[in-house]
Amino acid sequence: MFKKIYLVLILAGLAAAQTNFEIATKKYLQDMGDKNVPKLYEKSCREDKNAVGCYIAAQLKAYQTYDLKDDDEHMRINSEVFELYKSACDLGYAKACSAAGDFYDSTPSNDNFVVEQDDTEKSAEFYEKACESKDGEACLKIAKKYDSASKFADALKYYKLACEAREAEGCYNAADIYESGDGTPKNSAEAAKYYGLACENGLGRGCAKSKKFSK
Repeated sequence: MFKKIYLVLILAGLAAAQTNFEIATKKYLQDMGDKNVPKLYEKSCREDKNAVGCYIAAQLKAYQTYDLKDDDEHMRINSEVFELYKSACDLGYAKACSAAGDFYDSTPSNDNFVVEQDDTEKSAEFYEKACESKDGEACLKIAKKYDSASKFADALKYYKLACEAREAEGCYNAADIYESGDGTPKNSAEAAKYYGLACENGLGRGCAKSKKFSK
C-alpha cells in the first residue's frame, strides 16, 4: 500500500516538474485544436523565457486571425502576435526576428493592425538581427531591400551573407552585382566565384552563368 502511494507521489512530482513548454507540447500533440495550447506556450514564453515557446504561441495566435471579421479583435490578436515574435527575437530566436520583420512588410496599413505597412527601417532592423544569427533567408530579404533602394554596396554585403548560409539566390545576386559593377568595381573573378556557388547550391541559372565565365 505504502509503495503504491510512494509511486503515485513520485509520478505526481515528475508531472509537476514538467516545464510549461513540455506541458504545452504534450497537449498540442494530444489535441491540436485545444484552445489552451497557445496560452500554455505563451506561459512558457513569459515565465520561463522560452524563445521557441514565444514563437509557437505567436504562430498559433496568428492562425486565429484567419477569416476574423471583428476589426477590434483582429487588432488585439495581431498586437499580441507581434509582441510574442519580438520577445522571441529578443531571446535570440532568429526565425522570430525574421517573422517580426515580415510583420512590418506584409501588414496592411489600416486600423486592424499594429504597425504601418512596409516600414523598411523597422523590418530591416529585425532582418539584420536574424541575419546575424545566420538566418540566410533574412539576409536575403534585407539584401533585396537595399537592392531595391539602389544601395548596392549594402545589398552586396547581405547577399554574400545569404550565400554563406547556402541561399543560392544570394550567391547569384552577389555575382550579378560583381558582374555589373553596381556600387562596386566590376570583378569577373568574384562574379565567377559566386555564380559557381549559386550553382553548387542548386540554382540552375547560376550553373549557366558559371559555365559562361569558365570559357
